Amino acid sequence: MLSALLLSVAAMADSVADKITINDPYIRAVPPVVKTSAAFMQIQNSDKVERFVVDAATPVAAAVELHMHTKDGGVMRMRQIPHIHLPPNE
Repeated sequence: MLSALLLSVAAMADSVADKITINDPYIRAVPPVVKTSAAFMQIQNSDKVERFVVDAATPVAAAVELHMHTKDGGVMRMRQIPHIHLPPNE
C-alpha cells in the first residue's frame, strides 16, 4: 500500500513531485485475520502553492481511505475525510 502511495506522488508532474516529500512512512502490522490496517506518514509541501491529496490506491487492498486524527474526549480517533490539505511550505 505504501509503495502505491509513494508512486502516486512520484507520478505527478516533475515540478509538483519535486516539492512534495513523504517523511517517516510506515504501515501498522496486523494479524492475518484482521481485514484493515493503516499507513501513516507526514507529507511536506515545499511549494508556494497549496496542494491536495484527493485519492489513494494500492493493488493489495480493496479500498483505501483518507483519514485524519482528532482528539475526542481524550481519545485519539481516525475520521475519514474527502482530501488532505497540503498548505504551502508546510
